Amino acid sequence: MSWIRNKRDLINKEYKGNKEEHLLRQYEIFVNSSENISSKRMTSNNLYLGANTALFAVAGYLSVLSKSFVVIILSFMGIFLCLSWISNLASYKKLNSAKFRVIHDLEEHLPARVFTKEDEYLNSYYTLTKLERYIPYIFIILYGIIIIMFLPFLIVDLINNISLGG
Repeated sequence: MSWIRNKRDLINKEYKGNKEEHLLRQYEIFVNSSENISSKRMTSNNLYLGANTALFAVAGYLSVLSKSFVVIILSFMGIFLCLSWISNLASYKKLNSAKFRVIHDLEEHLPARVFTKEDEYLNSYYTLTKLERYIPYIFIILYGIIIIMFLPFLIVDLINNISLGG
């Protein structure tokens, strides 16, 4: 991707308008855009977390009713939901990384580099973004445990159904 940066400079040298004013305005728009992406990511995370919590609760309730087949199916659905969540997080991470690279590049032409400096400080901390990546994996492990726990019951049920039918 470094070839993109070399192919075309960030600042258009041919631009005839008020560069400083328009650069600052573009910077503001871009920062707002990155904040909107972060907000959408959090909304998406809340949706996935809520869906997984509901699915996990239904699977837990059905496990009490000895519905092994349904519990296993719901657990596989939960795993696929988590894989979708992981993919979604990766997409947001890629989009936000690109936006902040542009913001950092724009800051090279502004008096203060506040986001660049903030990122320098954040690199030494364990951020929420790093933590949120692990949540879908925790659900996958929990769903896997459910599958492992209920698979023997399903097998016994299938054997009993076959022996009763035969």
